[in-house]
Amino acid sequence: MQKKILANTAPLANFLDGNLNLSTPVETPQIADDKTKKGIDLNNLFPKEEKDLNNLFPEPEMRILLKKIDKNRKDIATMNERFEHELQIDEQSVDPS
Repeated sequence: MQKKILANTAPLANFLDGNLNLSTPVETPQIADDKTKKGIDLNNLFPKEEKDLNNLFPEPEMRILLKKIDKNRKDIATMNERFEHELQIDEQSVDPS
């Protein structure tokens, strides 16, 4: 069962037609369905942890947040490696010794 999320914005068509009634609720799709929320296995995301993370964090929203944090951490590490590599290339091109 999906929940409907309401936003306090008017559709673009109403705005272009001159109807500026911004209090009209608009249905927006749910970001993640129930299967995706419950399908996140935290023990696979963090294999070095000794405790059962799925039991510690049973809430689907918390699992999604932890998965996003892990992805961001990995993305930052990748960007850092690229930056260090580019910095080394720049230093070599400036200092030919």
